[in-house]
Amino acid sequence: QRNNAVKRYLTIGAGVAIAAASVGTIIWAATRGGGGSPRPTPPPTPPPGAPPKFWMSCSGLDNCEEVGLVSWMANPKSLANSVGDFSAVPGIASKVYSVVAEKWKSSPPSFQGSPVKLSAIANFVQELLQDDPFKTDGKVPQIDFRQHAAGMVLAVTQRQLAYVVANALMNNTVPGGDGLTHAFSLCATQGHKNFIYPMLSFLAILSVELAGGKDGTILVATTPRNKDDSWRQRLVTKNVTRPTLCNKVGGASSGCTPDDFMAGGTAFQALTDIAGNDVGGGANLCDIALSQDESLVQF
Repeated sequence: QRNNAVKRYLTIGAGVAIAAASVGTIIWAATRGGGGSPRPTPPPTPPPGAPPKFWMSCSGLDNCEEVGLVSWMANPKSLANSVGDFSAVPGIASKVYSVVAEKWKSSPPSFQGSPVKLSAIANFVQELLQDDPFKTDGKVPQIDFRQHAAGMVLAVTQRQLAYVVANALMNNTVPGGDGLTHAFSLCATQGHKNFIYPMLSFLAILSVELAGGKDGTILVATTPRNKDDSWRQRLVTKNVTRPTLCNKVGGASSGCTPDDFMAGGTAFQALTDIAGNDVGGGANLCDIALSQDESLVQF
């Protein structure tokens, strides 16, 4: 049933926000607009939603099962009462986090017309830690995408992803460590602060959208099939049409509608980032690069 469920969600996944998440690596690549080509036909109405607390892991093509469950170093529920007001968090050095926290407190950003204070984020984190949204007795799925096996999948809900971020901010990791906790340490040691804003913004938005215990959207991280020449065979019966190219540099117009590819509004848009050796490309994971496409992990 889980296998069929994840295949169903992968089938209807075009045009929705995609998040690549493991216990430690978060890549937020929202499919936000760009391009002036005609709107494609809207997708069909999705089938009924996944069961509550749904998640799925696949170690390879057509091999989906519950694999890689690991225990947290500390029971997340035991950390809930030590969350505080989020003026400081155990997972990020105070010398860099405090600067962001003070700016946030002095001018809280708004979402859906209302400011989201640090205290509201703290309450949401406390709620997450007390909940165990995976329903796995305190364990969490972990897949190492660096193995580069074809068809690896990790599908989680927005609430489960928020739970992972909450644990990292509380400096709670798994045996052997995880990438997100390592990133927090690395970036803070280098004196970077920009990586903190998307973490807090992510939790701020979900604290509103997932109110009342909602699970949110299913987010999918997956590796592609191994490279082959099968695409050549498809050209026998398929036609390739010229894509719409939008070059947005500085303040100049791209000539497309919308002008900014991150403004939203283009159904089925595919977005490719040149990541290089680091998540975020020129941003080197911790900071903002000179271009949006190389700063996607922050946006």
